[in-house]
Amino acid sequence: MTTRLTLVGPDRKVSADFVNLFDLSKIEHAALQAALDRATDRLADLERTHATVGRDEKGIVMIEVTPFTEGGRMVYDELMQTFAPTLGEARYRGFVDLGGEALERSLHNFGAQERTLRFSYDPSRPNSPYLVRDDFKISARERDASTKAFQSRSEMVDRIGTVTRLLPAEFGAPD
Repeated sequence: MTTRLTLVGPDRKVSADFVNLFDLSKIEHAALQAALDRATDRLADLERTHATVGRDEKGIVMIEVTPFTEGGRMVYDELMQTFAPTLGEARYRGFVDLGGEALERSLHNFGAQERTLRFSYDPSRPNSPYLVRDDFKISARERDASTKAFQSRSEMVDRIGTVTRLLPAEFGAPD
């Protein structure tokens, strides 16, 4: 059985479990978080330049993001250039084994996959007025999808990530 480590929580912050497991100092924790914040912002910029945003007749907002493999690879490399020396050789190898894939998934594979997201808002569903369907192409033959419901716009933004920066300002209700 392989253990996977959650490096990044839904809010894209270095998890407390990661800090504890790798015995990070405050300086190391801050360095990793700063690198993660930079990577997140750079990925958001790449998403913006590779996305189209539209709305159908039902008011569903569709965001299609084409792959940006080269730019995403550069962001990944820069992120690892902070993680490797900050963690040191032994801890870095442990991170790669336990949390490397999870980090890639949490940052949507650094733009290496095609994504189509559908955002709907229905105030008649008070417990979950926001619904998001995320379809992504893993390979030429493999696709995956997930649908998640949220109680508030801020919860949706925290969980779905940077692509929500592309939503129209009037989408949904203010928190």
